[in-house]
Amino acid sequence: MTTASDRQPAHLRENPYPKADVVLVRDNHWFEGFNAYNDTDADRGDAITRALAACQDGDTLLVGYGVFDLGTNRIDLSLGGTGTVHLVGMGQRLTEIRSQSYPLALGSIIHLGLVNCEVANLTVNANSTVNTAFQAPIGVNSVAGESAFTNAVLRSVRILGGSDGLYVSHTSACSLSAFNVEGYTKYDVVAVFPPSTGPNHTLGFYNCRFRCVGPNGTGNGQTRCINSRIGTSRFFGCEFYAENGGAGTGAETIAITVNGGNVEVYGGSIAVNGDNTNTRGVKVGTTGTFLGVGVSINAVGTNSVSANGFILTGGTAELVSSRVVSSGTGTPLDLVRSGGTLTVSGTKYDGTKTSGTITQGLWQGVTPTAAGLNTLST
Repeated sequence: MTTASDRQPAHLRENPYPKADVVLVRDNHWFEGFNAYNDTDADRGDAITRALAACQDGDTLLVGYGVFDLGTNRIDLSLGGTGTVHLVGMGQRLTEIRSQSYPLALGSIIHLGLVNCEVANLTVNANSTVNTAFQAPIGVNSVAGESAFTNAVLRSVRILGGSDGLYVSHTSACSLSAFNVEGYTKYDVVAVFPPSTGPNHTLGFYNCRFRCVGPNGTGNGQTRCINSRIGTSRFFGCEFYAENGGAGTGAETIAITVNGGNVEVYGGSIAVNGDNTNTRGVKVGTTGTFLGVGVSINAVGTNSVSANGFILTGGTAELVSSRVVSSGTGTPLDLVRSGGTLTVSGTKYDGTKTSGTITQGLWQGVTPTAAGLNTLST
């Protein structure tokens, strides 16, 4: 007879191995514990590796308290492209999985499973000691032979890295929903792009926090929270902050850059504090589209740098019921349009701090003048 307990998710049911470092759960009723041979971070990481080797499609790995150091190993939740394993820790700041695996061509530290894969309640830390290493703490890279994922879920996951964070690059469409995720990196917190031409990835982020503080170790001076080149990424009630990209060819400090694909931001805050020539809150390139609704954008330039709150060099962008502020040294500008179409509707900005043609959309059924926008309520 099926009981209420039987219908509970595996990671909510009683654990018969309460002292095991890693517990493998199968079919909501079969458990196997894997302990570290010694009380070290490396041995705890080895326990994950051994548990993963025993997994079948649909299994869940429960990871306990502490640091689990994989060395240069990775976690393939797709089982070599044959299935899906779920990974659940004790808490975002209680369970930490570390790996020095690099470069990106070798794959993600945590490669998500094929369908409905869930990763929850843990930190993944890409902690390579090689300063110039490009690492992908979580995601997928088809160049490494990794399989695409569908309907993946991240819940209460913290991502730490010296380069990238969530990395999605595949020739097949990937889809993911992220809830209460925190990302702290130095290059791109979220990078979404194909290796060449690619599919329409679909990503959704809810109440997440992205913080990118450079400079990164590659010396290119690029620091960005979101780097979109393809697909659709939607953000609901999220926080973005980028700072100190540093110097280098193509150096930039940008909270959100859309060089392709579609980015939509609903609510939340976007802030940037930069000291290089490309300090932007949001930058939309020639093939990108952007929609911001109820968003606050704040750009600050330092060391004689002029910051831009929002810049459109092509494509299409619209700000609705939002607020844009630029300040600091140099000649800061709230809105800059050098190509494409930039439409603002009921948006607060300084009409004297713009460049290019700004299209006025409807505000409460009326098309306001640019000057009138300065008096709108914040």
